[in-house]
Amino acid sequence: MPGGVETPRSAKQRSLPFLINRHSVSAQIRMLEAAGFETVMQMRNHGNDGMSRPELSAPWKDMSNDEVTCGDPFVQARKRE
Repeated sequence: MPGGVETPRSAKQRSLPFLINRHSVSAQIRMLEAAGFETVMQMRNHGNDGMSRPELSAPWKDMSNDEVTCGDPFVQARKRE
């Protein structure tokens, strides 16, 4: 693990999950905007193969269905001028 960062390859070798981020897509977009970026495009892929709402921990129980089922977000942003 270079620099202490878990990579997909090292996670697979050690049979650990590869978790990129635990923030919702909308929270990530708010952070981009707070850093001076504007969203150019968003694509969200959804699935129903994850945890059910009762299985979610407290911080995620009140998230919208769109946020809970989003598994593959792609956000294109550019620095505001």
